[in-house]
Amino acid sequence: MQAAQKFFSRGGFLRFVRALFAPRVFVPLVSAWFLGASLLSIHQNVNSAQGRKDLLEGDTIHYLSIARDFARGDFSMSYVQARPHRQPLYPLLLSPVFRFWGEDLRLLAAVNVILVNLTFVVLYFGLLRWFDSRVIASIIGILFLQNPFVHAHATRHLLTEPLHLLLAVTLLFVVADYLLRRKPGTLVLAGALAGLDYLTRPNGLFIFASLVASLGLYEGWRLYRVPWKVRSEGMAIALSAALAILAFIAVSAPSWIPRYEYFGNPIHHGYLTNYLWTDSYKEGHVGQRFAIYSSKDYFASHGVKDVVLRWAHGIGECGFTIPIRTEGRWPALYFLALAGFLMTLWKGAPACRVLALFGTLQMLPLVWTNLSNPTIRVPYAAELPFELIFAAIFLHELPRLRDAALAFLGTLPRRRRCRILSALPG
Repeated sequence: MQAAQKFFSRGGFLRFVRALFAPRVFVPLVSAWFLGASLLSIHQNVNSAQGRKDLLEGDTIHYLSIARDFARGDFSMSYVQARPHRQPLYPLLLSPVFRFWGEDLRLLAAVNVILVNLTFVVLYFGLLRWFDSRVIASIIGILFLQNPFVHAHATRHLLTEPLHLLLAVTLLFVVADYLLRRKPGTLVLAGALAGLDYLTRPNGLFIFASLVASLGLYEGWRLYRVPWKVRSEGMAIALSAALAILAFIAVSAPSWIPRYEYFGNPIHHGYLTNYLWTDSYKEGHVGQRFAIYSSKDYFASHGVKDVVLRWAHGIGECGFTIPIRTEGRWPALYFLALAGFLMTLWKGAPACRVLALFGTLQMLPLVWTNLSNPTIRVPYAAELPFELIFAAIFLHELPRLRDAALAFLGTLPRRRRCRILSALPG
């Protein structure tokens, strides 16, 4: 009894909590919990008719077909001729299961569980390194694993989202590291990761283009603000950027080489571009190999009002409706991220503002096409990695906001109150 009272005393309990949140304890413990819960869900899904249907329906059929080809040693990428809108990296990860164990749905789904667990590990240690806070890393890590979208795509679907999340979260930390430490090799790694994300799904092309644009604008702004750095840094930045682009091209070669060979266009993705110039899914989703609509078709029957309304619809859906609906009854991650995003725009560090620009630019094509392709998983998977980062930024700034509020209310000592209020933007 005395031992229990001593343990639950304030000092003993705090030591227990600190030990529990130590990375060497927290990460394995949470990973084991997620792994066990996910494998149980997979077992239940595989043993139910609806669960098996969910695992095998829709786009999954194409990925499994490509994975079977890879498992047989067929890397000709001949699937591109019939389905140029598919990418090879996710089927490649599934192919060892076919090669050694056959079409075992439990093992195929376990691939996604492993990918999500790896994303959690990268997310936790990335946030820990960036913010030096176990609390922030733990809160965001738990919110990620408990996200209904993440759980569903780890246990009920065989789709590319878990792989994309792993690559996108890693890419964001690499970009942040480059912005903070300015190491050229980090920029090259970012180009390679963007190439892998493009090999996962065509939207990776938006990721890379947005990355180039946001970093290009930032570097141009830096060199403009400090002209003397043009000579000392300009050539080094240009060389790093060129190497990053080459890394993207080299890594994404399994995608663009067969497309160039079969269609004469290295970024040909079949009918997908129809969604840019149509108003409904039925119009856009015609055929597989070629798009049949262009900007000329769209602007022949649409004016400025249609364009404005289309953007407004996409912003409302992708920026508010989809994330709130997807995250369930308590979309805490979304509201934390929204607060962090607005705070970054208000008074954020340059690195955070570059990430905000990066995230906004890569969402623009998805916002525009939401009217014609009203899917949930594609835009939400694109914004979820950025949600995680901006939610962490808000949690990091929360103590400062608290002090600012107390200073504004006059409940802090005068000297400290003046110091805090002077740091706020005018």
